[in-house]
Amino acid sequence: MSQFYFSEGDVFGEDFDGTVEISVITYHLFDTRWSKLIHYLGLGAYHSGLSINGRELSYGHCEVGSGVYVHDDYKIGEYNHLECHAKTYVETVKMSKEDVIQIINDTVVNYNGDEYEFLSHNCHNFVDDLCGRLCGKNIPGWVSRVCRVVNFVPGLRSVVMKLFDN
Repeated sequence: MSQFYFSEGDVFGEDFDGTVEISVITYHLFDTRWSKLIHYLGLGAYHSGLSINGRELSYGHCEVGSGVYVHDDYKIGEYNHLECHAKTYVETVKMSKEDVIQIINDTVVNYNGDEYEFLSHNCHNFVDDLCGRLCGKNIPGWVSRVCRVVNFVPGLRSVVMKLFDN
């Protein structure tokens, strides 16, 4: 298991005052009109990240190292083509930089890039895990609803996995 650790400079700007604002940012995974249609049906196929004071932490697949990466909100590198669906405020807490970084690093060790699996060990699991550790709250249920439905309905998981060649 490889490890990657974040430092204060990765997550915080110089003006940090001990206030940690936590939000979930979701992005449409597919062609926007299809994502919006299934969203109105009570589902939605999203990528998610956890925003901490304007810096977003996300999790995805990579062959080597941590699958967790940090970037400015809405600037998700090779996935910049994804349209933002929503930024949902979760909580504001008071915490030291050191405590936040320790929580992030304690979480990251459970999210290696080669262990990513888009239905059961994915960006939503990471965001929910980190959010819970930071403020004791879960992310909104609608964010990962489609994954829960696919994993719950007998036979549907294998069909979806074949569609996406995983």
